[in-house]
Amino acid sequence: MSSKKKSAKTRKSQVADHVVGRTTQGPSPSTARKRIDSWRDTLSEQINEHPGRTVAVALGTGYLLAGGLFSRLTARLVGLGMRIGFRVGGTPLATQTLVSRCQSRR
Repeated sequence: MSSKKKSAKTRKSQVADHVVGRTTQGPSPSTARKRIDSWRDTLSEQINEHPGRTVAVALGTGYLLAGGLFSRLTARLVGLGMRIGFRVGGTPLATQTLVSRCQSRR
């Protein structure tokens, strides 16, 4: 056998040994099962304590995963939210600023 073929076979077996070693390392099945059970218990607690928030998070996640982030609907919703925010929060802020300036001039 030529030295190139021999080194290629050696390298191939080294890579295979490395991959096999990688797959056998890691958490044991019992540790992984405990971690999954812990996540399941935490999730079921959150669902029972805050069902509305759970539904909202699920809807939002589904909307984002479906590609809704850069859609026309999202742009309209953000614009509407900003307009409402400026009307609700901006007017009292502007009024307070004007009143405080008028009172400081006296």
